[in-house]
Amino acid sequence: MQPILLNDVLETDNADVLFRVIRIDVRKNKIWLFNVLDEKGLPKAFSYSEVEGSLHKGYIKRKSGTGKFLALKLSKTEQAYCKLIFSRIEPILNDEAILERETREKLIKQRAAEIGCSPQTIRSDFRKWWKNGQTLNALKPDFSKRGSVAGDTAGRGRPPKYLQRVIFQMSEKDRDIIARHIKSNYLKDRVTKLSDCYQTILNEHYSYFDNEGQRILKPLGEYPSEQQFRYYASKLLSKQAIIRSKKGSKEYELNFAEKLGSFRDSTYAVGEVYEIDATIADLWIVSLLNRLAIIGKATLYLIVDRKSTLIVGFYVGFENPSWPAAQFAIMSVSESKEKLCRRYGVDYDPTDWPADGIQPQNYHADRGSEFTGHNSTQLAENLNIEITNLSPGRARHKPFVECSFKLLHATLANEVKGYQPPAEAQKRQGKDYSEDAIHNLDELTRIILLGIIKHNRTPLNDYIWEGEHILNGIQPTPINIWNTSIRERAGILARIPSEQVRFALLPRMNATVTPRGIRIGACFYSCKEAIEREWFIAARRNFFEIEVRYDRNLVNDIYIEDDRNPSNFFEATLTDACEQYRGLSFAEAEALSFTRESLRLEGMHIKRQNNLDFHEAISPIVKKAQAEAKAAARGKTKPRTTSKKNVVKNRNDEKRRERQQKARDFSDESSHRQSAEVYDISNKKLTQPSEPNAKQKTSALSENEKARRKKLQDMLDGK
Repeated sequence: MQPILLNDVLETDNADVLFRVIRIDVRKNKIWLFNVLDEKGLPKAFSYSEVEGSLHKGYIKRKSGTGKFLALKLSKTEQAYCKLIFSRIEPILNDEAILERETREKLIKQRAAEIGCSPQTIRSDFRKWWKNGQTLNALKPDFSKRGSVAGDTAGRGRPPKYLQRVIFQMSEKDRDIIARHIKSNYLKDRVTKLSDCYQTILNEHYSYFDNEGQRILKPLGEYPSEQQFRYYASKLLSKQAIIRSKKGSKEYELNFAEKLGSFRDSTYAVGEVYEIDATIADLWIVSLLNRLAIIGKATLYLIVDRKSTLIVGFYVGFENPSWPAAQFAIMSVSESKEKLCRRYGVDYDPTDWPADGIQPQNYHADRGSEFTGHNSTQLAENLNIEITNLSPGRARHKPFVECSFKLLHATLANEVKGYQPPAEAQKRQGKDYSEDAIHNLDELTRIILLGIIKHNRTPLNDYIWEGEHILNGIQPTPINIWNTSIRERAGILARIPSEQVRFALLPRMNATVTPRGIRIGACFYSCKEAIEREWFIAARRNFFEIEVRYDRNLVNDIYIEDDRNPSNFFEATLTDACEQYRGLSFAEAEALSFTRESLRLEGMHIKRQNNLDFHEAISPIVKKAQAEAKAAARGKTKPRTTSKKNVVKNRNDEKRRERQQKARDFSDESSHRQSAEVYDISNKKLTQPSEPNAKQKTSALSENEKARRKKLQDMLDGK
């Protein structure tokens, strides 16, 4: 057991008393202890052997300290103060009489008389010396505890330099006024400045109305100065509270919050978290078919491993930031990088893609619609991958993908044409960067692909590399960080085939089994399994639904989960009747079906109009014939049915007259043409037709065509 030493702190078993050892005399078997918790305590002598025995038995125990930290570096004023106090007690400090109750008071009074101070001062100096550890720093003055505890002032303050006036003394009421206006006025209004708040306080609380009813400010010295106001306001307001109230919590978290660590440090190893986000590439691009046709900017998705900052997946295309675009990015993680590089003419090196096919445990994304809807749950259900949606406006919670966007855009800025700096995008009357556009989508994809390879090969300047790797001369590139860390995760991560990822990400829906096939919208599908199980025969009695997976971008095939074997699925293809939809997306097929149905309904309207015109045209003929037949039958005694026996004779007579009439018609037309008569209609009034003219019909038709085309475009856009 360690011996008791000078300045040791001993604690009783119930922890209600702390004693500091201030002197030990083993020959006399005496030890002097000072109760550091007693403000008026004095040293007491105890038997050294008894104290040592109590310590050995556990009645008391040694404590590491009093819990009070003494500054190692003091100001010049504090050092001078410590030396002054030490000079007062030094002559009698080592005298054993100062420790004994019988001789202590006499010695203190003698020393007080010698230096001209009160005995209480000497007594307080010794208590501080014994309590704080019997060193020069133990006499450090507590300047922070001096002054008014309540905060009221009484005649304090620097005298005014320019105007002879009294100094306003702050009271509790004044501080309450300042606090109330700070909370209700300054913090709740983003526009109000601190000077405006000060003026409002003066207007409402430090003014009066004169005899004429005019509000007058009180004289100088009867209200707080602006410096006093700002001093108390600074005590009430933290910088965080000011920024949050003036700029908002999102702005604070993004640009002003403290950065005491890195999300990389809180990530155990590679493959644990992939950050995914989308942006609009700052590059104008042109059409693949026409270099002069500008088609805007592309959407760029990046997937970055948080631990190594390795870019493991991406998407470049014209899809807006949405789940279909995010699907392509996620599927690119498992896509064969050899085929990808070959497709875009980039040299393939397998060492550039160490994470090829490896999906993470968790995707971190913002609260965009693509990751907050039901579609994203397919990752969790089918691939056992979690999706973490970060709080809105917290871009710093996925810093590595945000930084990767900046690095890729910096690569584009100096190397390609048509790059538009983000600061120029909203500037009025600025340069039109679209005029410089020369690259198409395939070229942009190739450039992004080369930029990703460059990023993955580049050492990270701020990465804290382990000493072992530094001594081995390994550069902290994202590729090397992944390769060294993957050994720790080899038993957790798995390489998932691209087909499995694609199938897992395909959306689900219910399709209807009909006698014509499995129907999704306007498309009908069939497969041998459905025929063998006689689904279409059963559907002649009652339609029924099945769950299928489908690719929004292609209607050619759908996938049906086998209800007899949940781990299996079979593929259904378009029927011959729907061959016209092959190669289209579901949106395009639906738009085509919509157009066809619109034309059918329009055709029905045209058919009915033609029927109406036909009825109007033949109605006079029918009426005339009815009238003549009625007139011919008038006065006849024989019924009409009796004349049926003469049908053959009557028919032959009519045929002869028809032939003669047609012969005369052709003869008159060829040899007896007569000129048309000319009528003067200059003074005639034309009547307006009751039905719409051709121009009106064309106008009405164009309005219908415009409406149909707008609806068609909305369907193609997925609205």
